[in-house]
Amino acid sequence: MAVKKPGGNDSKARRRVFLTLAAALAGAAIGIATFLRLTQRPPVEVPKPTSPTPTTIIPTPTPADISASRVDSVPIDPDDPKWNLVREVEFTLDPQAMVRPFEPSPGVKSVKVKALYDAENIAFRIEWADKIPDFGLDVDRFSDRCAVMLLKYPIPDELAGKAWMMGTPEYPATMLVWEARLQLEAEKGLQDITDMFPNIAIDAYPPYKGTVKEVEPKPIRIGEVKGEEVYLAAFAAGNPITKVRLERKPVEKIIGKGPGTIITARTQDANGKGKWSNGVWSVVIVKRLRASDKDQGEIELTPGNTYHIAFAVWEGSKGERGSRKGVTSLLTLRLE
Repeated sequence: MAVKKPGGNDSKARRRVFLTLAAALAGAAIGIATFLRLTQRPPVEVPKPTSPTPTTIIPTPTPADISASRVDSVPIDPDDPKWNLVREVEFTLDPQAMVRPFEPSPGVKSVKVKALYDAENIAFRIEWADKIPDFGLDVDRFSDRCAVMLLKYPIPDELAGKAWMMGTPEYPATMLVWEARLQLEAEKGLQDITDMFPNIAIDAYPPYKGTVKEVEPKPIRIGEVKGEEVYLAAFAAGNPITKVRLERKPVEKIIGKGPGTIITARTQDANGKGKWSNGVWSVVIVKRLRASDKDQGEIELTPGNTYHIAFAVWEGSKGERGSRKGVTSLLTLRLE
């Protein structure tokens, strides 16, 4: 006879209930996890930090005081229509008070400037007011003049002031000087005493010996007198400016490395043309971009680059010559 253990059926029943409840809870958990997996958005992938890409900073060029525009060929005539294509800039002329003899009050107060260049040359058009043109044919009269000075850029601050005064050994200055007298001779030939005094009369003067005729009491031009070199010392001595005069060019190219150091460049390939009309001088000065006298210190210009530039004007009727002149500050020129 089997003996029934007390509480056996109740224990089994409780186990079945526990297992059923555990299975139900497990199923619920699986269902909740599945629901969450299906309804949640996929995680957004956070990008990994990367090193910043280095950037090249291109400095903005400082605007130049004068911009030279490119043309097919530069004009030498101040009235050429091409000059209407470029902007004109006006600059004040200051007293020259750096090198004796000073000019405390220049006769010309300002200049107007334009610049053009082509594949071979650069041209500057310079204009200023002048009531009377002066050609300085006599020994005690002086010619109107203007000049362009070109220097490399940039110049250290400690040398800029010195370079402005005709350059320095480290920064030679190229100067292009137009003269009204040279312009006159370029158009009408070498000027002598008969041009200064058309009604001249002579008694005896060695260069004119035997040239005065009774029917024509005026002497022939001194350039036609044989042996004139005896009486034209500058020509006989080979004075550099005489070469410019004989070639009939109104512009002289000179090189300077400081006050009192200027020399006439070996190659006189600068040119120009000046016109006076209604109280205004209009002058064009032309220089080759390439330096013909680089060994002497002549500057070479390249499109796209910037250079230092300055201008000067001499008022002949005021007795201005040499260091007596009006000058601009040290400006900048850029070839566009």
